[in-house]
Order: sequence, then C-alpha cells, then structure tokens
Amino acid sequence: MAQLETAGRPRTPSKDAVGHEAMEMDVERRTSGNLGYREHAPAPALQGLVDCYWSFSGGSGAASRVLPDGCADLLLDRTTGALRFVGTMTRALVLAGRRDQDLIAIRFRPGGARALLGVPMGACVDIAAPWSERSALELLGRAGDAAPEEGCREFEALLLARLAAVSPKDRRRADLAGQCLGRPNTPVGALAERLGVSRQHLGREVYEATGVRPKTLARIGRLQRATSMIASGRRADAATALTAGYCDQSHMANEFRALTGVSPGSYAREIASSRARRALP
Repeated sequence: MAQLETAGRPRTPSKDAVGHEAMEMDVERRTSGNLGYREHAPAPALQGLVDCYWSFSGGSGAASRVLPDGCADLLLDRTTGALRFVGTMTRALVLAGRRDQDLIAIRFRPGGARALLGVPMGACVDIAAPWSERSALELLGRAGDAAPEEGCREFEALLLARLAAVSPKDRRRADLAGQCLGRPNTPVGALAERLGVSRQHLGREVYEATGVRPKTLARIGRLQRATSMIASGRRADAATALTAGYCDQSHMANEFRALTGVSPGSYAREIASSRARRALP
C-alpha cells in the first residue's frame, strides 16, 4: 500500500494544506500557450493508466485557477525536493503566483494511481500528502538533478517496473472510471447497463479507483467539455450549455460555480486576461 502522510490534513483544501501550492498552472493548464509548460506522452503500455508526464518552469507571478479534471498527480518540486501526491479534485483551487517554479509530475488517468501506486484514493480527495515510499524517494536524486525530459523518464521507469503487478481488477476499475468521465451525458444507470454491471457495482468500483462516485466524474466531464468550448472562443450561452450536456444555461452556471468557484462568464474573462498577459513582451 502506498505510504501517504495524511494524518491531520483537512478535507477542505487550502494553499497550505494541498500540494498544488507549487503549481502555477493557470486556467489553460492543458494548452501549449504556457511556454513553461510541457507534456510528455507515456509509453504505450501505460496509456490506459497514465495521462501524461508534465513539466513546468518559471511562472508569471499571477494568481491561477486549477480546475478539477478527474485525474491525480504525483508531483516533484525540484526547487524544494518535495514529492507530493495530489488526489482527485472536486473543486477548483485559486493559487498565488510564483515566478521561480521548477516542477515535474505524473498525471494519472482516473484509476491509474490506485492501480500503479496502491493509493487509498478515498483518503486523498481534494487534498495532497507528502509521498514517502522508499522506491519513489530514491528517484529524487536522479529526477531532481536531470533535465525535465529526463526526469519524466525516471518517473516512467518507476511506473513500468510496477506494471506487471497491476491486477486485471484494477485495470477494469480504471476503465470503468474512465467511462464515467468520458460519457458524462449518459445516466449512471444506463452507463452501468451498457458496461454490463449493476449501478451499485459501478459505484463501488469507481469509488475504489478514484475516491469519488460516478456522478461526480460525470459532473467533471461536463465541466471539461464546457471549459474547452469556452476556451476555444464559444460564448458561455445556452447553446454551449446544451452542447456540453447541461439541461440549460442556469444548470451550467450553477455547476460552474460549484466546481470552479466562478460563473462561466467570469471564467471566460479569466482566460482572456491570461492570454493578454502572455502576449506582453
């Protein structure tokens, strides 16, 4: 079982309590617009469990909003040497900006961290904990001193060494969780029937894989669709709401506030402001 130092950590996240304090990923953290941010694809054998490896250096110094995406991260702050596991997020975090960041990380697909690291995901929702497993700590000296791309390869070596121990049950759990995130507009009962399991079984397996229920992953999946459309220039209007899978514009607005802390219109303005800052010389 993974060695997570979670005792005494609050369930409600704060910048001091969670490991995202080192992350200056802004509202477009998955795009290439941030020149200090790079993603690296995992080996084919890991692609069902690992979304990517990522590295980030520098920072604008501006505050940033990190949104839920259904994933979990194992993050190394190369400035401080701190290694933290960040669990599934169900609400956004607004972080103070820094200019001196140097990070590399693994972003796990839903269920990937449970399968590869044995993390008790239910204990890690909306929080982070120092990672103290010996084999992971041994890579700090290599990954901390290497170039970011080489550091990501050190992370991959750790995961590939564990791949043979991943059980078929854990792979199935990860697949079920991925279906919930990727099919957010399919009712949970209908999705369970399509996948050949009962609704109760789907709920148990997805919770074991991610620490959250299928309905929560579906909410995050709809949010991802909506934010992607708004980031691409779509207006935050009723048409966008319906395309993303919301009942109406009011439903989208309520979900945005619950998951991101802002309205869809405010989110669109944050993106515009972020792009304007990047355009400055």
